[in-house]
Amino acid sequence: PGAGAFSDYIKSHFVSEFAVGAGEEIFVDYGEAWFTGRDAFVQVPLRADWASSNRIMATLWALFSSDNQWEDNEIMNLLNLIKKFVLKNDDQYRTKVALSTVSSTKDLSHVIERNGTAQATMQVRSQEWLAKNGQCLDHVYTKASTIKQAGSGCFTRRLLKKDTIVLSSPLVTTFGEDNLKLNITLIQEKMNNSEIDINDKLLFLNYQYTHPQSSVHFFPITTAFMFNHNSPRMPSSNAQEPNAKLRWATWDKKNNYFLQRPLVDLKKEPYSVIVLDIVATRDIEIDEEVFIDYGIEWEEAWKTHLENWKSPCDESSNSYHSSLVVKRMNEDVLNPIYHAWSKHHFSVCTGHWEPSDNDIISVIRQNETIPPEFNHLMEEGKIVKEYNIEGSTKSIAYDHIGFEYSRSASARHRMPCVIMGIKKNKTLKVALLNAKHENESLKEIFDALPNTIYIIPNLSADKIEFINAPFQSDMHWKG
Repeated sequence: PGAGAFSDYIKSHFVSEFAVGAGEEIFVDYGEAWFTGRDAFVQVPLRADWASSNRIMATLWALFSSDNQWEDNEIMNLLNLIKKFVLKNDDQYRTKVALSTVSSTKDLSHVIERNGTAQATMQVRSQEWLAKNGQCLDHVYTKASTIKQAGSGCFTRRLLKKDTIVLSSPLVTTFGEDNLKLNITLIQEKMNNSEIDINDKLLFLNYQYTHPQSSVHFFPITTAFMFNHNSPRMPSSNAQEPNAKLRWATWDKKNNYFLQRPLVDLKKEPYSVIVLDIVATRDIEIDEEVFIDYGIEWEEAWKTHLENWKSPCDESSNSYHSSLVVKRMNEDVLNPIYHAWSKHHFSVCTGHWEPSDNDIISVIRQNETIPPEFNHLMEEGKIVKEYNIEGSTKSIAYDHIGFEYSRSASARHRMPCVIMGIKKNKTLKVALLNAKHENESLKEIFDALPNTIYIIPNLSADKIEFINAPFQSDMHWKG
């Protein structure tokens, strides 16, 4: 019954690409389309623009630091000439913006020290500024809750005195519950499976703050959604008064402004402007779980849910494969009985690779005609209509479901892969499947862009994970 406290992405996390200094802002890559598709960001340099500006900076630095040292004004004059006469096309405007912060050789030196123009534009906040303007996000950590069926919960890292802000969180605003529901018919068509019968309510809905008479839903974008409910009204053995409460963030000026405005103003705002605080209602000890009160209505709804709930994983049903079963598979990754994909699960690689050309195989459709000049690639096994798995009667064709799965996978996390064998050193030979890899040399040759297989000959077992097939996990159970 606590399946609503489970997510397929519960172990997902962010990893730094390089060293991040104290006071630096942290960024993630949404993809360059996020900038190119928005008029407000037409001046933001893209990856190629930063690379071009870095090459220019490296050249200027080489001149400035050479034996025939150029003077400061000569370096800056040369940079201005480059901006005016070299970067004169409209499509080079973003590169000029990337160079706009460099107006002296001191700025040039800073770019070199920071290892690039992008890093050099990073504003570093002082400890004093952070103390005055920031909020601590480190007071709590997550682990299994002390409440049965509650999934994970938030626990304190340190003693928190009464009235301390345990955690602050900006809230993503959604208007209308229909925006938090799945279109089951569309999913059935996309998956070519009319038997898919899942909950049309997104798990996302479980973690919204709202009111029964309101169409506005707020989702916290920190671990604020992990605080569990408790109250003396609960029948459990550890029922107790909550030790924290919710409060609008009075310290945030924008939040205060929008709380006084009509909802129509909030609906026009494209960014997260409402901020919520979780505040300690008493002293909270180190490693103590933090609870809030969801309200009597929630308790009644939970009670009704427990009374009516029936597991879809009974022996007479083959509709679901409990996520607990998949969790146990991951405790025994080298067991070959789990390696073959089923309607309920498949295997993924949890890392990122840049394979050599020798390890890349292009899979084309069965009805494709091969131009004679590509016959040698067919003979070498670099272009195939089916990739035969060594030591097995199975093969990987263009329409293998793994290629479809790869379209929604991150290039750096959980890419579908077929396990082809276990080596003596207990590493695995796998075929990583990717429908998003564009081989430019083949792009204009075939009617459909080939799918791609990356052969990884020796993959560590800890880089393999079994996950539920789409819409087959606990987070999609009805009820």
